[in-house]
Amino acid sequence: ILNLFLALLLASFSSNVLTEKEEEENKIAEAIDRIQRFYHFLIKFIVHFFDRKKQQTNIENNTNENSLTATQKLIGTFPSPTLYDLEQFNTSVVLSNDLLNTDEDIAMRTINKNSITSPPTWQSLHTPLDCCPAMISKHFSCCSKCVPKLIQERWTYLRSQAHWLVEHQVFEWLIIVSILASSTTLALEDVNTRKKPKFTKILVIFDKIFTVIFTAELILKWFAYGIKNYFSNGWNRLDFVIVIVSILGTGLDTLGVADIPAFKSMRTLRALRPLKALSRFEGIRVVVNALFGAIPAIFNVLLVCLVFWLIFSIMGVQLFGGRFYKCVYAGTHDRVNISENVTNKIDCLNRNFTWENSRIHFDNVLSGYLALFQVATFKGWIDILADASDAKEVDVQPEYEINVYILLYFVLFIIFGSFFTLNLFIGVVIDNFNQQKRMLRVDDSMNIFMTEDQKKYYNAMRKMSNKKPTKALPRPRFAFTRFLFDVTTNQKFDIAIMICICLNMICMCLEHHNQSESFDHVLAYINNFFVAM
Repeated sequence: ILNLFLALLLASFSSNVLTEKEEEENKIAEAIDRIQRFYHFLIKFIVHFFDRKKQQTNIENNTNENSLTATQKLIGTFPSPTLYDLEQFNTSVVLSNDLLNTDEDIAMRTINKNSITSPPTWQSLHTPLDCCPAMISKHFSCCSKCVPKLIQERWTYLRSQAHWLVEHQVFEWLIIVSILASSTTLALEDVNTRKKPKFTKILVIFDKIFTVIFTAELILKWFAYGIKNYFSNGWNRLDFVIVIVSILGTGLDTLGVADIPAFKSMRTLRALRPLKALSRFEGIRVVVNALFGAIPAIFNVLLVCLVFWLIFSIMGVQLFGGRFYKCVYAGTHDRVNISENVTNKIDCLNRNFTWENSRIHFDNVLSGYLALFQVATFKGWIDILADASDAKEVDVQPEYEINVYILLYFVLFIIFGSFFTLNLFIGVVIDNFNQQKRMLRVDDSMNIFMTEDQKKYYNAMRKMSNKKPTKALPRPRFAFTRFLFDVTTNQKFDIAIMICICLNMICMCLEHHNQSESFDHVLAYINNFFVAM
């Protein structure tokens, strides 16, 4: 039953609830904003068009330069200011306008789509990105001028081949097999490994081989992608840290200083090597991205959880503060028997017993947090419930189940403070996981061109297409069956049956031990009546 509550919670849970909903913009202001953006876009487009024509005329008059080089200079000197404006205009004006669907709009969408998502040209395929960041290239621009053009072309060709190699499926599977084999060799190490010199030597050799393979992969990706592009990916940064740890560990082993206590942690960090497999599988990346993406929302849920628990902790201090003390036998933690006639702290101390507190108590708010945490985890919580039900007053010896109704406090905490709040964490992770899956879908790529109303309409239509229509039962032709059909399909009939079910449950709850024979007969008649119904 609690899982049904969880299903309802997760069904209605969304990360949009955790953020404040933005107010809808005024339609008139939005229209004016679109007109202004279109006006600026048109002005920039016209200015750029005439500047480009003027520059092309100057280039045609200059016969000393190569036409291809001149065109490249033209592109570098006059960057197109319309790419961003065209994207903004198409996404916010054309595609969000439900009233317009003209050929011009479709043409503008086609231009925008081709300008952003069209396949790369030959130059973009065969010319890799810069190796170093723009800041380094700017300060050392003389290097590119001093190097002959032939060497630059050879360098570019080699980087293109390296890019083809690291993107090849065979290379990727080779690295995956190396990761799995490396993880296996790490798992084979145990306490008795040092007693087997030959086996240890084999593991060391394999460790060095895998270190060389991973280092070669790192260098190839640096060479192919460029250092700036390589470190722009978080998964690549993780691989870099793992490879550096492997290199340092192998270097320390080679120098014979790996057993020094200061360097033993390097060998321990080799356990991070299986993390290289995370970036190789799309499903694992989705899960990891969902976990990291859920961290901000998890902090929000944690704050809600702490507030709920603070309320229950304060209530626990008021109800149980100082009341978990009990008289126990000296040297043990067993409560003294009732036959000892110990009623309070003074009697306990006068008879040379020990007056001690329970390990988990509610004497202050922090201790209350700890007690509630133990109750929420359902580990060792029975002892807390037993102390609470036996507690009487401060400095008074507890009595067995003298205060049973106080257990309702823990029931309420488990429902509201434990079950719902802790399962909010699950809701956050699942919601972020679904978002990561939606980001990978091809059909959701069009969402970036939709307004919020269009997205809601699109999602509603998708849900309707997934539901099968229910077939309506035909009304019978016979008079009697038609009467039964009308009665059973009436909403009042369902309400009457529901009332009978509730009354039957109440009658079943009236059964108790040592009930009279006449009471048994009455319940039997009532039960037969409901069975007939």
